[in-house]
Amino acid sequence: NIKTKNQINLIKLTYMFILILGFFYAFGDIKKGFMDGYNEVQPNEELNWLSIILLLLGFVIGVVILTQLFKFINSANEAKVFTAKNIELIQKMGWNCIAESVLLYVFYLSKLKFVNVESMRSVNFEFWLLVFGLTLLTISFVFRKGIQLQKEQDLTI
Repeated sequence: NIKTKNQINLIKLTYMFILILGFFYAFGDIKKGFMDGYNEVQPNEELNWLSIILLLLGFVIGVVILTQLFKFINSANEAKVFTAKNIELIQKMGWNCIAESVLLYVFYLSKLKFVNVESMRSVNFEFWLLVFGLTLLTISFVFRKGIQLQKEQDLTI
């Protein structure tokens, strides 16, 4: 259906527009944070290297999530939504979102001078990413159950 394909392409363009707009909106903060971090780097400070590694790993996971999302959207364009491949994509997106929330928490912890229970409470935890990941895992379970029920029905007929 051409109308559906146009709607899916509009969704993809909207995602791209929001991502680009978000990047430019936050660019000043990104640049300031980078410069602050760059100016604070002291030789032989292991936590700075840990922070850099965590930040890069978080970036990679974010790109993977977006890539998986676009693959899922493209599959809807091909009218192949309820497939084992899509269940796997949704499940991977869910686990990656959960990993990203934990990774960001560890990244924020790595910026602290001293880590104790009180400071751990003060660090921001990306709760929405955890909830989103659990929601995606639930959706993948529902898709898997739907495919299983469809196969059982196909065998009955």
